[in-house]
Amino acid sequence: MSKLKRFYRCLLLSFSLALFSLAQTAAAQSLGDAESFAVLGGQSVSFDGTGTIVTGDVGVSPGTSIAGYPANVTIVPPYSLHVNDGDAVDAQTSVTALYTELFTMGGATPLGPQLSGETVGPGIYAFSTEADLAANGLFTLSGAGTYIFQVGSALTANVGSNVSLINGASACDVFWQVTSAATLNGETFVGTVVAQAAVTLGVGAVLEGRALTTSLGAVTMAGSNTVDMLCEEPIPTPSPTVEVTPTPDVTPTTEITPTPEVTPTPEITPPTPTPVVSPSPIPSPTEPPTAVSLVSFKAKVNGYDSVTLAWETASEVDNAGFNIYRSKRTDGTYKKVNGKLIPAQGGGSFGASYSYEDTHGKGTYYYKLEDVDTYGASTMHGPVKVRLRIGEGEARRRR
Repeated sequence: MSKLKRFYRCLLLSFSLALFSLAQTAAAQSLGDAESFAVLGGQSVSFDGTGTIVTGDVGVSPGTSIAGYPANVTIVPPYSLHVNDGDAVDAQTSVTALYTELFTMGGATPLGPQLSGETVGPGIYAFSTEADLAANGLFTLSGAGTYIFQVGSALTANVGSNVSLINGASACDVFWQVTSAATLNGETFVGTVVAQAAVTLGVGAVLEGRALTTSLGAVTMAGSNTVDMLCEEPIPTPSPTVEVTPTPDVTPTTEITPTPEVTPTPEITPPTPTPVVSPSPIPSPTEPPTAVSLVSFKAKVNGYDSVTLAWETASEVDNAGFNIYRSKRTDGTYKKVNGKLIPAQGGGSFGASYSYEDTHGKGTYYYKLEDVDTYGASTMHGPVKVRLRIGEGEARRRR
């Protein structure tokens, strides 16, 4: 009996610890009065280069130093600047509480210092010292849920690196507690970064989340940065629309009235009835048609907020038209940007040239081209990449 009691006590303790861990994780997601802030420094915030766009409030507290505003940064309305005012003071209190909560959270899984090539699911992870994402490296977060990373010293994302979200993972559920400084020089980083010493974004770096420091820290943007604290729901990979051909109406069998058994007059020949011919249904193709032979697909910056997509075909067999899809990551989810199908201009053995203009804010974007044939089958081409910077007149495109 005593063994059974001990078993139930252990079971109850395990259940209580699980509930406590869940409560901690849920609490870590609360930003309190810092919820509307995309950038918050303790001593200073600096916009050193031009062309930075921030979606979210920008603030500093208890310091009062803001450099490069408004010349070097655009704060997207309705958000605004807060220099040690009531909102900034309250936000700094919430950031400090969040940092402490993340730092003291137990039950973390240890990770090695190199993130490149790794894929992790939701959970709490700890780095004994630094965390590093190698140049051109990719760190993948897979699955819906909360991700918490406790970094024992510095966090560095090197040039060309990316953090990818797949299978329902959201930037709003990612938190980085950094004991010293975070340096984000890659193309795209995700999550709320809370550091003690500093958060620095290199030229052109994109942060899908927040750059926050405690009271002694500083935030620095090198230029042409994008910081967006708003989280979009994961977009499912688009499936081609299949046009369903209705089943042809079946012509009912003609009821033939039997000829009465009357001996006809020899001079009168009974008329021969004209047969009713039922239309044959349009046959379905026995093989998937080859819709398009694509010669090229290119993207070019057209002004500071517009991209022109251009493509050329050599031939188009049974092609209905095209769709354009856009994503912020090369392996992310792509969202269709054109409202209606772009109609085909080529046909059979000859092709055509096409263009489509997409307008949006500054940042790095990836595009795919979809051709859709008359039977509903489709093929994706691409992606091609562009980076929009304010005042830049030509594309910086990579395949």
